[in-house]
Amino acid sequence: MEFTERDDMDIVDCEFEHILNLTVPADAAEYVVAITEQLGIIIGMLAVLAFGLPGNLAFLFVVYKIPHMRTVTNFFLANLAVADILFLVVTVFMYVIYLGAGPVRSDYNVARIFSCVGVFFVPHITYFTSICCVTVVSLERYYAICKPIQHRAMNTKTRAKRLVLTSWMVPAILTAIAMPKYGQLYMSCIIWPEGEKYEELPQMLGFCRPVIPWWLVVGEFTTLFPFLIALPCNIFMYINIVKILSSRSICKADGQQRLPQQALKVRNQVAKMLIINGIVFFLCQATNQFVTVAYMISFVTGVSINDTYDRWATVIDIGRIAVFVNSAVNPLIYNASSPHYRAAFKQAFSCSSSQSKIKVSTANKPDEAAHGNAGISLSNQSLPSRNNHNPLAVQQTQGEHPTVIPQTEEGNNLVFHQIEVNIGVDNNGFQVSPTENEVLKTSIGPSGEELDNVVDDQSKKNSFDPHPDDGSIAEA
Repeated sequence: MEFTERDDMDIVDCEFEHILNLTVPADAAEYVVAITEQLGIIIGMLAVLAFGLPGNLAFLFVVYKIPHMRTVTNFFLANLAVADILFLVVTVFMYVIYLGAGPVRSDYNVARIFSCVGVFFVPHITYFTSICCVTVVSLERYYAICKPIQHRAMNTKTRAKRLVLTSWMVPAILTAIAMPKYGQLYMSCIIWPEGEKYEELPQMLGFCRPVIPWWLVVGEFTTLFPFLIALPCNIFMYINIVKILSSRSICKADGQQRLPQQALKVRNQVAKMLIINGIVFFLCQATNQFVTVAYMISFVTGVSINDTYDRWATVIDIGRIAVFVNSAVNPLIYNASSPHYRAAFKQAFSCSSSQSKIKVSTANKPDEAAHGNAGISLSNQSLPSRNNHNPLAVQQTQGEHPTVIPQTEEGNNLVFHQIEVNIGVDNNGFQVSPTENEVLKTSIGPSGEELDNVVDDQSKKNSFDPHPDDGSIAEA
């Protein structure tokens, strides 16, 4: 197939400068989509949207409704969910228009409505934002696990908001640099082979091409560069996180573990979940980046873009499918790999009151509480108390909020009174820790980052931390 100047072809009714010669049936077949393929792609896209949109919206709802899920990590994951929602909704809508308008592969049907830049803007900015969010989450977990003292000092609301803003501003700049590679709608007339099945096909098509030929390399490199930077950085952080978690497991086996077991268990689960999420993301994006490299090599070596597309058509289709699946699968990963997140999803969609309260049953004897007959799980952790005769025990049941349980003595028995706990949240939606006076009334549930603080406190027993905890974010 080849583009030909109008003067070289015997066509008098073509309004465009270029003509696409598809008189060879094999060439024409590359531009025609069979009706079964059209329906299959559209149904598949809608199925991914039907699965991914509710899943990502559900995650946003869980973060909004459950106070102990309003953490720094989930703040970043919520932005990743927003990027996935934008990608799914906009891209599926574009594909439906692209394929629903006719059986010929052409950007014209969507570009004439939204322009070439409008068609490709959202897929690019959401791609860049996803890379930023995944990397920021990995960085946050890396510091929390590998550098807990530094993490405690810099874990503030202001820093979190700045990182989220950066995760959208930098992608916007990168997208603006990449967009000229789609800046011009290249229209041409078509000469179809003779035959009845070609008579009803459109006589023109359009493709989005670079404004300047060499901008194709600039745009493709802009797309590839963040991936090449983020991939080794995330691998480095994942390896170090796994090393730290493994070393703590060995210490535990040797009886040297001093850190709270519940804190380590939940935090390790969240860390492993985020590593799985990051690995899936980079695997799903790798195919598209391979095609990007192929396009760049083709331009440098003088190979036609159309020939490159034909050579890697199957790989391109696999890459597109992988990207769509990745945008839909994150909530499934959260639920499948973390009991902590599963419990939060169940709590968010339960029929109980929207206010986060915890009721604790009473126990008249210490041995009943110790054996779980009263539904209370006690740990060896205790909160500060001015009265040694009224100690405070902390419930640390997986997936539940810890509950402060006042104890009073009656004879030789300890009596645990039934109480309700309200979880505190500040005006910015971040969880706040109670003061020492408030701790008798309220308690905040264990989340990934709040448990980091528990571990940090243990890690700093023999070191001096010049940074107070007042500015840190209590996390779930």
